[in-house]
Amino acid sequence: PCPFTELYLGAADWIEDQKGEVLYGVSGNPVGDGLGPYTMTFPPLLADFTDQITGTIAASLAFSVTDDVPPGDVNLVAYTLFSPTAQFKSVFMATPLEALADVDQADVMYSVMQWFGIAGLSEGVTLAPAYQNQLTAPGASLTYTVRLRNLSPFADSFDLALAAMPWPAQILDGSGSSVIDEIGPVAPQGTVDLLVVVEVPAGSPPGAEVSIELQATSQSGTPHSNSAFLTAQAEQLYYLLDSDQCDSGVHFNWIDATGGIRHQLNDDGSFPEYTSVPLPAPFKFYNVDYHEVWFNDHGSILFGDDNVYDDSQPSGTPPIPNPTLLDPNSAIYAAWGNFFWHPGSGPADWGVYTDYDAGQNWFIIQYHNYGNLLGDFDDFEVILDLNSNEIYLQYQTVSNHQFANVGIENQFGNKGIAYVVDQVPAANMLHNNLAVKFGIGTPPLNREVTLSPANQGATGSPNAQLDYVVTVASASSVADSFDLEVANSTWPVSFWDATFTNPLSSVGPLNPCTSTDIGVRVTLPGDTSYVSDAAIIRARSQSDPLITASATLVSDNAAPAVSLSPDQNGAAQSRQTVTYTIQISNTGNITDVYDLSLSGHSWPAALVPPAGQTSQLAPGASQLLTVAVDIPAGAPANAMDSVSLTAASQNYPGTEATIALTTTAVPFSDVAIDEVIQINGGPPGWVTGYFITVRNTGNITDTFNLEAIGYGWATTLWNSTFTAPISETPPLAADETYRVGVRVRVPAGAVAPAQDMVVVRAQANEALTESDFTTLVTQLDEPPAADLVVTPAGQWAMVNPGQTMTLTLRVEALPGHSIVVTGTGGVWGPDGAATLLTVGANGLISPTITFVVPGDAQPGQWDKVLVDLVDQTSGAHVQAHMLVFIDTTGDFVPPPAPPVYKIYVPIIRRE
Repeated sequence: PCPFTELYLGAADWIEDQKGEVLYGVSGNPVGDGLGPYTMTFPPLLADFTDQITGTIAASLAFSVTDDVPPGDVNLVAYTLFSPTAQFKSVFMATPLEALADVDQADVMYSVMQWFGIAGLSEGVTLAPAYQNQLTAPGASLTYTVRLRNLSPFADSFDLALAAMPWPAQILDGSGSSVIDEIGPVAPQGTVDLLVVVEVPAGSPPGAEVSIELQATSQSGTPHSNSAFLTAQAEQLYYLLDSDQCDSGVHFNWIDATGGIRHQLNDDGSFPEYTSVPLPAPFKFYNVDYHEVWFNDHGSILFGDDNVYDDSQPSGTPPIPNPTLLDPNSAIYAAWGNFFWHPGSGPADWGVYTDYDAGQNWFIIQYHNYGNLLGDFDDFEVILDLNSNEIYLQYQTVSNHQFANVGIENQFGNKGIAYVVDQVPAANMLHNNLAVKFGIGTPPLNREVTLSPANQGATGSPNAQLDYVVTVASASSVADSFDLEVANSTWPVSFWDATFTNPLSSVGPLNPCTSTDIGVRVTLPGDTSYVSDAAIIRARSQSDPLITASATLVSDNAAPAVSLSPDQNGAAQSRQTVTYTIQISNTGNITDVYDLSLSGHSWPAALVPPAGQTSQLAPGASQLLTVAVDIPAGAPANAMDSVSLTAASQNYPGTEATIALTTTAVPFSDVAIDEVIQINGGPPGWVTGYFITVRNTGNITDTFNLEAIGYGWATTLWNSTFTAPISETPPLAADETYRVGVRVRVPAGAVAPAQDMVVVRAQANEALTESDFTTLVTQLDEPPAADLVVTPAGQWAMVNPGQTMTLTLRVEALPGHSIVVTGTGGVWGPDGAATLLTVGANGLISPTITFVVPGDAQPGQWDKVLVDLVDQTSGAHVQAHMLVFIDTTGDFVPPPAPPVYKIYVPIIRRE
């Protein structure tokens, strides 16, 4: 930037780019208008900020080339001097005048104006420069040099005065040795320098600004006067603090801005590289008010047009501060050099978000899920405090801190503060949950104290004392002492040293970032029923009583206890479940919940219903629990297993109770046949074989009697190799099995649909009441009637003397066909009367055969019922059987009904 063009000519010369609030040049012309009537105008086809001369090598040739291009064309390599294509541009004066002092520049400009034929005043006085602006730190002074020119043709003297003087100021002679209120005589067309010294009061708010008018009035002839306006500012001097300094008073406190406006930035062309947004209120940065803020995809926040800079990485050394024109100035660098968005990657919600917190008057710019140079995604934000004009940087996640440059820089790049430059200093490398503050003025004294732990609890006995140790830590930036207070407590509380030897009422002085331990003693009342109290203790700064920290101590007299029912024993057979009912009682003085667990067992055991804890039990309350133990099938007689049930307090570790539940497998006999029903067949004279599996389901060694019951066709029982007939199994241990062979001979003269059913019984020798049965159905090996099917083909049942028995069948036949059903029995069965049934539209009928078992039937007797079914329409013929046994023991439980089978046997004919 050019101070002369900015302050005197009023030509913006990049000040426009930076959106600076420089409204007038020294000449009084609005910024950007140039000097007097000579408007600084760009050729019509040449866009602002892109004249290809300023800041480039072409600048050295800009004044040596004459614009001789045709009217309407644009000359991109020369500033226009006098040309038919563009107006005169006063910027050409900037270069030769930059090296001159302001007052000398004014003289040169006066001569230039005279050379151009602009008439001056015939008499009077001028003060130059007409406008000056300076700043310095509060408590320092500013000196302005003003040149007075006597335009009259005669010597004259002038009265001097300062108007509107809110800050101390005085006028001195040119040497600064004497305070003056007049000057002269000054020769005709002569000049004289004078000084104005303005004191910026100590304690002036940073950025404070006043304007003082210097007036010169002629002492002779017609009074002539002129004024110069001097602006004085208290310089915004920044300091740096971060949350890693314990006494800084800076704390990480993330503010999420993703509910605000989303901006997607990228310099690959898919999105803009930068954007700008208006601020809800002016933000003063290095003494300049800004109403707009720019930000780009390189982690830089700028108070100027980002389009003129190459922002991806620093060009100067050191990068902050640096006035190079290739890097942005008037900027906040949050992570410059490290962040560059990678297209096509990253979370869907990536972007820069802006939001305004009206309550705190903060403007937040958050880089959310933003990709750094190594491809990871980070969250960081810049907070502009529009009240204090201070700046906060916060880093929520930082996956990569390499290459990052963090700091601030003024609009000229000659002042700034670097926080970290590519990991230097190492102590300032970026990390998660870091806060950095750029404050203005002098860092305030920080007074801060903490008590830790913030919450503690303990249990004691009636009339006993509980001792707590608490750490008092000073985060103050100066040494401080702290008074100890009890803010709230029903029970007596006292403060002691950490060894509980000497009582205390205060601690300190504690130097910054140091701590000490104190003892806190709480005395419990004599109550035996449960009581508790929360004591709030406080440490209060002696240097600033408004600064406090507190901790809460919760004390009680809890006497937790729990009891369970006494140990229990149970017994049952293998494969059975033993259930135990246990009462759990809260025998303490405080409501509690108890975790429940089972341990130490080999046999399956579980709480029923499943539970991992009790309900909440008040003192004296109880709850019933059920534990189920399953005795395994292979458990031998008199085997034992023990399971421990433990109830443990959730709130008071160590408070628990345990009982043992011991289960015994009692000796018993039992038997089972694995197969329920089998169906086989063969041609006339054929011998059909079956295998059945007899299983000892008791837990003692036993043999089992074998018997075939109810057969019409010759049936014999054999060993598994069919080498020897048998009538009983060998001794079988618990859960051991034995394979039995069964042979059934189809009669030589059998005619379809002949079939036979036999029931095989296995009976335990050690307990004759324990039996099991299986059904074998043998059919003549002829093709079945596809349009007449009966199920079941065979079944059996246990009955009592005098019982009415009903046999129900399911018959599938063609709709409309007539089916003759005839049931006959050897002794007890039906009388053989035929029943004619017509098949309905669904193709099903369910005939029933009913008969009465004689009242004098004896245990072990049986009868067999044969049911014939003939389709009169098609001639199809099928049969079914039922075998019934007398049961007088009352212990028999019938097996499940056999499944439905359909047998389709191919016919092989010999031609």
